[in-house]
Amino acid sequence: MRRTIAPAVVPDGLNVMDREGEVPESSSAGTAAAAGRPRWSQLLRGVALLGGLALVVLAALLASARPRPAAGPLRSIGADRGGLAAEAVGQPAPDFTLSLFDGGTFRLAGQRRQSVVLNFWASWCVPCRAEMPAFETTYRANQGRGVVFVGAAVNDDPEASRAFLKELGITYPAGPDDGNPISLRYQVYGLPTTVFIMRDGKVARKRTGQMTQHELEGYVNEIAR
Repeated sequence: MRRTIAPAVVPDGLNVMDREGEVPESSSAGTAAAAGRPRWSQLLRGVALLGGLALVVLAALLASARPRPAAGPLRSIGADRGGLAAEAVGQPAPDFTLSLFDGGTFRLAGQRRQSVVLNFWASWCVPCRAEMPAFETTYRANQGRGVVFVGAAVNDDPEASRAFLKELGITYPAGPDDGNPISLRYQVYGLPTTVFIMRDGKVARKRTGQMTQHELEGYVNEIAR
């Protein structure tokens, strides 16, 4: 008897060879699609990465292009930066009232027929510490010449200011510029800053930066005439 062999049944989806040793078209197409998917995924991730880097660079450029605010009265300046406000020289000095550390009050309008040396300082300002002994010496030497010295502490802790004055032996009037109204009125952008006011109440000179005693004496002589 002849045996009859039934044809083998191949489940759908198996990648098998046909009689000629070729892969069926449906199977090869599925393999190519599967191989292409990782390449597209890598490409998309690369595009996203480049886009993110571009946004970071753009944000940095925009930030650098923004105008920077002007420096406030928080910087200490060791050397003269010019500091002379030409538009203020010869103009009436803005009036102010300063509450002093000793409990008194200093008002510019009350200093009639007196020349005034107005010094802006702070205990944390290194150039202020260096020049203030010269201010005390010059103040004492000119007490009989109608020259008044006054110091306004800017952005400073009151206790630190008092300790600073005591340590350096400063005896001329000084007080805190609470809220900086005086320093803003006089456009103080660096410490120390000194304004020399003549007897007629007009600004003679505005100097920003540390001064020597010789320089200070010369400026005082100008307003004491």
